[in-house]
Amino acid sequence: MKPSPVRLSRLAKGAAGVLYAGALIAAPAIPAVLPKVAAVEPKRTAEVSREAMRMWTEVTPLPLRIAAGSEIYAQGLAFYSGQDTSVFLNFDPRLSPWVAPASLDVTGFLAVCEDADEACQKRASELGITVQGHILLAVKPLKPVSLRIFIRPPKA
Repeated sequence: MKPSPVRLSRLAKGAAGVLYAGALIAAPAIPAVLPKVAAVEPKRTAEVSREAMRMWTEVTPLPLRIAAGSEIYAQGLAFYSGQDTSVFLNFDPRLSPWVAPASLDVTGFLAVCEDADEACQKRASELGITVQGHILLAVKPLKPVSLRIFIRPPKA
């Protein structure tokens, strides 16, 4: 006996609804269950952003307009830079239509890639970076993170 497609559709929608409701109910408990991680991750992102911005200002006095690389660090950089910085998601103009590839020549960019993320490093290198750096950050209770910094300064 084959179940009816209508019944299967209803069951799938019901299961999705229960899963979604469970996630909404559980979400407020996450900081209580993982208090140290919830408190430290933003600090780590802020610290990486500060160090990356220090590297940027050593290369150019111009403001950082485009941040790229591993998503959490690129978004953190845009947030913590204190400048009018846009995120270039996955180095993909289709995901970031506000970043025109031609504008990279004018504005330059800074990318932060995790050491293990070879695809991120390859994409950054393909865009003509001229300066590379490294950050090793150890913030307890999180495991240490090793990051590569790629800078393509603005053209004068």
